[in-house]
Amino acid sequence: MNYLKRIADEQLTLKLEAFGGVLITGPKGCGKTTTAKQKAKSVIEFQDEDERDNYLLIANTHPSDLLKGAKPRLFDEWQDQMLVNGKADNIVVDDLIAAGKSMGKS
Repeated sequence: MNYLKRIADEQLTLKLEAFGGVLITGPKGCGKTTTAKQKAKSVIEFQDEDERDNYLLIANTHPSDLLKGAKPRLFDEWQDQMLVNGKADNIVVDDLIAAGKSMGKS
């Protein structure tokens, strides 16, 4: 299936250039991940059942290791672990795209 351009594409580009990291939130199925994958050079999908336990172990023991890889790096469904436990709050992130449901975190 071909990607349909969205209004958010240009906004994502501008935000990445200006701030280096972007948090994309919205309701399930609105295209957050699909949009983010257009810019991402690497992806970590916390919902991947084959990798989930490994990602969660790394997130709890040495979260900066999750930042290694081609950038910008997409963390999909990050709310499953990263920000829930506060691990990402202590990491200065450049070239990060995080897509997931809004957790109401400010």
